[in-house]
Amino acid sequence: MKVTPAPPAGPLHSQYWDARGHVHGWRPRGSKDWLLLYTEFGHCLVRFAGGEFTTNPGDVILFQPGTPQNYGQHDPA
Repeated sequence: MKVTPAPPAGPLHSQYWDARGHVHGWRPRGSKDWLLLYTEFGHCLVRFAGGEFTTNPGDVILFQPGTPQNYGQHDPA
């Protein structure tokens, strides 16, 4: 699996993108800064050492620096 590049650590950076279609992040070593993901619509599957869970609209995920990141769009049909 290809590692998703992380932005460099530094001042607060905000980005909005319409992820309908395909979105996935996999960073086995995490990133050097905090990563906050907000689920506006749809669902996101988040995998971590203890298992996995699915987000719902309105959920927020916060990854601490250095925490492995594995997340992606999910259709819990």
